[in-house]
Amino acid sequence: MRFLNKVSLALYALLAILFLLSCSASTPPTPTPIPDLTDPEVFNAIMTVVGVSDPSQYTREDHPFSLLPGSEVWEFSLVARQNVLYTVRFRGVRVNPVGRKYVLNLRGLESGKYAVEITASSASAALKLGGAYTSASSRDSTVFFWIKVTEANPERVFYISPTGNDAGTGGQQSPWRTPHLSVAKLVPGDTLIFLDGEYVLSEFDEIIIPPSGTEDAWITLTGAPGFKPSIKGENNLYSAIILSDVSYIKISNLEFTSVTGEYFRDAINGVDGPINHIVLEDLDIHHIDEFGINFRDVEHLQVLDCRIFYCGFGAIGGPPAENDGWRHILIRDCDLSYSGHYYQGVEDNPLNPYDRPDGLGLEASDGPIEIVRVTVRHNRGDGLDSKAANTFIHHCLVSNNYADGIKLWGAGSKVENTLICGTGDGALESGWCPFVISYWGAPNATFKLTNVTIADTPDRPSYSAHIQYDSTVPIRVTLKNCIFANAYGTVYANVNVDLIVDHCHFYRPNDAVQLEAHGRTYTADQIAAGQAGVGNSVGNPLFLNPVWASDAFDYQLEGTSPAVDTGTSTGAPFDDLDGTARPLGAGVDKGCYERAGSTPIGEGIVVDHLATNISSIPRNWIEAVKTNSILHYARRSHGSQLNVGAEWLQSQNALYAYSENWCALPEPSNALRVWNGQTPEIGDYIFPWDYWEAPEGLAVTRAILTANPSIKYSMWSWCTELDEWSAEQVDAYLAAISALEAEFPQVRFIYMTGNAQATGAEGWNRHLRNEQIRAYCRANNKVLYDFADLDCWYQGVQATTSYAGHTYPIQHNAYASPEYEGTHVNRQSCSVKASALWWLMARLEGWGGI
Repeated sequence: MRFLNKVSLALYALLAILFLLSCSASTPPTPTPIPDLTDPEVFNAIMTVVGVSDPSQYTREDHPFSLLPGSEVWEFSLVARQNVLYTVRFRGVRVNPVGRKYVLNLRGLESGKYAVEITASSASAALKLGGAYTSASSRDSTVFFWIKVTEANPERVFYISPTGNDAGTGGQQSPWRTPHLSVAKLVPGDTLIFLDGEYVLSEFDEIIIPPSGTEDAWITLTGAPGFKPSIKGENNLYSAIILSDVSYIKISNLEFTSVTGEYFRDAINGVDGPINHIVLEDLDIHHIDEFGINFRDVEHLQVLDCRIFYCGFGAIGGPPAENDGWRHILIRDCDLSYSGHYYQGVEDNPLNPYDRPDGLGLEASDGPIEIVRVTVRHNRGDGLDSKAANTFIHHCLVSNNYADGIKLWGAGSKVENTLICGTGDGALESGWCPFVISYWGAPNATFKLTNVTIADTPDRPSYSAHIQYDSTVPIRVTLKNCIFANAYGTVYANVNVDLIVDHCHFYRPNDAVQLEAHGRTYTADQIAAGQAGVGNSVGNPLFLNPVWASDAFDYQLEGTSPAVDTGTSTGAPFDDLDGTARPLGAGVDKGCYERAGSTPIGEGIVVDHLATNISSIPRNWIEAVKTNSILHYARRSHGSQLNVGAEWLQSQNALYAYSENWCALPEPSNALRVWNGQTPEIGDYIFPWDYWEAPEGLAVTRAILTANPSIKYSMWSWCTELDEWSAEQVDAYLAAISALEAEFPQVRFIYMTGNAQATGAEGWNRHLRNEQIRAYCRANNKVLYDFADLDCWYQGVQATTSYAGHTYPIQHNAYASPEYEGTHVNRQSCSVKASALWWLMARLEGWGGI
């Protein structure tokens, strides 16, 4: 029988199974001929590698293919043949293709000859074994292709320990001791790992000043996995690290603090020269006299997953620019809190010379600045104060700051999906405002707020928001889907402000006047009548728990709130502050939250690249997952990224305990528990027909869920089907999972997008099919694990490619290699996928997210 290229493996295998059932399952099919890879003509026809016209000549150990000196990777591809499965191993480790390309990582190899093992097997045999090929059979064909590394290319990783010796080699068994001396020895591409312990810095000469890396060879300073080594300052130390005139540096997994209240000014400083390409990740900075991070001119800075609190002058800031200021900045998944509540060893020290320390305070620049999923609480100054143009603040919580909540000075700035509440931090005498725009530049700049909730108390004398209060420069401001509630004063916009009020909600309980703009006032009745703009509403927004001067607030909406379903979808974000998909009902909700409470069945959740900061999940919800959650997970090899990543996270932090059992319920334990696979007869490599596509697979899924009522969640993962599947085939998937939801209402079924590895026509097709799945989940309030989106984002940057004039997302190169435990990606990607799984489980258990 001849199959067209467009006929999927799924249809082929299903027909084969039905044929076996009709003829008797005991009669094996006729084996498919396997190409003889040792035949030079066959091997040359199959293997494609740049610069090699006759690959078969390099299949002998005494005649290897020599690579160019300094080669870090080597690539080749194998031409697909129907019903033939290729297995490639390099140095004993299986290499999985991206598309049809195999990429070998040569980093760390000494010069010498290395064999690439290539095996051709029957895909039908692999199917019969559940896809788990563990050893060659008598019908396999194997050949070795030899390559020669002509120049040593070792990775340079060094270690430092409080008990080390600076005369040592810097190896793990002979670590260095002194931070500033150790760092001075590094060259581009080097990594210095701080082993666990405390590193005390006392003198200016002991400050860590790293050399610069390069674009292709960064310098990394990091703490040992599983620990949080501490760098401590004393003796009024100027700074622990100085990065002035430094570039291409990553600093991660370290703590910076003072020695038992000793004077210690900045944790990380860079005010005496321009800085560029800096990554600060997973840092704990606290009890510092001045700034946690103090920069003047910096470009391409990423501050990720950092906790910066109890800093006397502010968590993040710096002096006015001498060059271009702060440009191309990403601050994500951070906590910038309690600035000004500590100074020189004393909490709430009245001698602190800086009376308004901000969570973040940026001077003027052109930006852009992106601040996403950042918590800013209990700062003695402003929460977020940015003079930079093109500042984009979204998915942030700004609560209980004494001075202004958010203050924008720069043109082109916007705020989205953000909650601002508790301004004054319990002090009724505080006259500061929750939201401020104060612009003094060229006329006609634009600002925008979308789905922002601003909540205050009518007992504190302040506007709800004021715009151009003391500036006469004309600007345009758009307020869309916002809630302004419980304030003493109005929303105020000076006469020079072209204010557009679009589907907003107002509630000033002690006065009829709600808004001052365009040189007039607007009462509640006038707003309801449409005089201020289209779709605006008034009245008590019915928050779940609108408590002021407390951290126990909940500004999600009750189901009967007048702000529910009354926003506009035009220009609205696709999710809310918690990551919940919009809309959940007949329309988009106003404010930062979409609907109320946690996530009962019927409400949707989308987990994507914005939901990977596992440290943001409160511990009580982590414990709830471990106590209550059992997931039935039917996966393919790509889907194993979640399992493998969860195991790695557990190895790094026992809090994220993980337990899985092969085709059975895991034993009771305080862990996230996973039934991995279907039945022992099917295994853990689950094709579509084994779970939902064929009646036999559906029967197995039903039997598992019926016999095991403790299973609360079920999910199936794609392999590469979406590279070729049609919209109709994806509709069948969506319909099948929806039917299972109706049949098992007590189980939450989790939809998934497919991986984002394919390029060209296949890549464009899988993008369209993933978009189809996303649209269905958003429209029908489903739970979606957006695997493809997680593939495409790395450190705030989305990778894209193009085909036929279309630009679409693709897996980020940062996740490509070295391949980790047969998952098709590296360990970093597995960690991201597992973190998103924990986030999803916590949301399903009732956590509201951040």
